[in-house]
Amino acid sequence: MNRPTLYRLILLPAMVAWGGPATVSAQEGEHVWLTGISGNATVQNETVEAAKQRARLDAYGQALKRLGIPFNPGRFAIQAEAGGSAENLRRANDAFLLILRGRSEGFVSAVRNARTELREQSGTVVCTTTLDARVTRPRGSVDHGFYVSLTPAARTVVAGDDIRLRAVPSRESFLYIFHVMSDGLRLIYPPAIDSDVAIPAGTEITVPSSAGSAWIAELPEDWESSEELIVAVATRSKIPEGREGIVDPEGYKSAREGALLELMGWLSALPLEEVTESSLRIEIVRN
Repeated sequence: MNRPTLYRLILLPAMVAWGGPATVSAQEGEHVWLTGISGNATVQNETVEAAKQRARLDAYGQALKRLGIPFNPGRFAIQAEAGGSAENLRRANDAFLLILRGRSEGFVSAVRNARTELREQSGTVVCTTTLDARVTRPRGSVDHGFYVSLTPAARTVVAGDDIRLRAVPSRESFLYIFHVMSDGLRLIYPPAIDSDVAIPAGTEITVPSSAGSAWIAELPEDWESSEELIVAVATRSKIPEGREGIVDPEGYKSAREGALLELMGWLSALPLEEVTESSLRIEIVRN
């Protein structure tokens, strides 16, 4: 299936070094660096790369656990399987939203000094990843009067037809609308990341935004239906520059998973009262 160009977000690349016992090395405002965090995974009926990913997620969980923050690695792991089936995509979409909405408690927003080691133990292969993790706790309090309403032209769309929607921010803000695809994130509004401008409160934005453009509903050949997830984010400040590129291939199995982490990192760098998001699901069916 011919997919449009993805808008992908960069995650900081890992550097090679070993850390010792986990310690809190630095407090940077709402950020806390924990050094020498280790995560483990036994290689089962999977590739070594898949085990490395689970070990990395376990390290994230250990970092958050030290600060009393809950973490569900399975919600991240399913992101890499989103393209496997329609059911996987729905489950991955559910998890994507749970992760995004749970960011206010805190999450791992950056990693450095990561190294992975394989060793045999009692007849099995164990993968251990040790890294330094930066845990971010968003500051501020939620502004319940700041929201984005999303309205589709239709909640069920036949493959090959147009998808259209309207978005209205309740306060003057910068608006970003993402199509959460099976293999990454696509920015569908504004047309380019450097063309964002503040939208006055109550202004209706139509997507696609130009009369000659179209957003065509697509469906894999062997699927009878699918679910499109759209996430709208409104912020009081512009998205930082330099967020385009390819996600670090050493750390993540899918661009979708890495993009989710970096999107959370950007949102959590803002006070809670300066950012809001909403989501919309559209069912795609075969004619």
